Amino acid sequence: MKANIFHERGSIPRLNYLADGLERAGWEVEILNPENPEFKPCDVAVVSGALKRYGGMNAKIFFFYRSRKIPVFVAEHGRLVDTTNGCRHWLLYLNRIPMVAKIARGMTDDRRLELGLTCDFKKRGEDVLIVGQDREIDCALKEYLVPWLREYTSRKIIYRPRKEVGPFIGVCDWVDEVSANLAVNDDLARAWCVITGWSNMGCEALMRGVPVICNPCAAYAYLGHDDPSLIDSLPTPRQGDVEEFLVRYSYTIWGNEELAEGFQFLLENQR
Repeated sequence: MKANIFHERGSIPRLNYLADGLERAGWEVEILNPENPEFKPCDVAVVSGALKRYGGMNAKIFFFYRSRKIPVFVAEHGRLVDTTNGCRHWLLYLNRIPMVAKIARGMTDDRRLELGLTCDFKKRGEDVLIVGQDREIDCALKEYLVPWLREYTSRKIIYRPRKEVGPFIGVCDWVDEVSANLAVNDDLARAWCVITGWSNMGCEALMRGVPVICNPCAAYAYLGHDDPSLIDSLPTPRQGDVEEFLVRYSYTIWGNEELAEGFQFLLENQR
C-alpha cells in the first residue's frame, strides 16, 4: 500500500507521526510538496486541512484524488477526517480538541502512567507567564491582553515566544521580560499562572499545579479560566481533576503502531 502525504516535512507534527507510523507498518510513504505538487499514483492521499494554503493547492490536491475515487483524508484540528463518510473522524494529536473533556469515564489509569503523565505540584511562582503561539495570536496579545493585564496585576509579566516562530516585537515592547529559556520547567517554576491560547504548555502547567487562562477551545479549558481580571486570585487546580484529565488525554496520544492500525482501520471501513 502506498500513501502520498502532502506537507512540508517538519511543518505539521501530526502528519510526521502518521508518516512514521505507516512506514513502520510496512507502507510505502511519499512526502510531497503541497506548493508544487506532483500528482503521483497512490492508494490513499493525505492533505492538510488548511485547504486555502499555498494558493489553494491543498484544495486542488484534494479534488484531484477524490475525482479519481482515491480515498483522501484531511488532517484538520487534531482529526483525520474520512472524507468519503464525512461524519467520522479519528483523533491524531491533542490540540483544539474540547471533546477530550467529554470522553466517557471508565478508562483505566494504566495508560496515563505508562506514558509518564504524572502531576508534580510545587509551590507556585510569582510571575505571569504568557506563552506565544503564532503571529496572529501574539499580535492579539499585544493589542488587547497585555495592556489590559496592567490594570489587574502588578506582577512581573514574562513572554515566552514559540521557538519556531520567534518573539513578536510588539509584545516584547509591552512585557517585563522575554524568556530565553529552552527548558519549560525553568519558566513554569517562576509562574503564578500561565496565559495561552491552546498551547500544550497549558497542559504542562496544570500538571505542575499552575492555573491557566486559555481559549475556550483548548482541550483543557474546563480546568482553566477565561477571565484575566481574576488573575491575582486564581486558585491552584485540584490534583485529582488534573489526573482525571490526564487519563482522558492519554487516550488521545497514539504511538506509531497505533497510528498505522487506526489509519488502516479507517481505510478498510470507508469502502
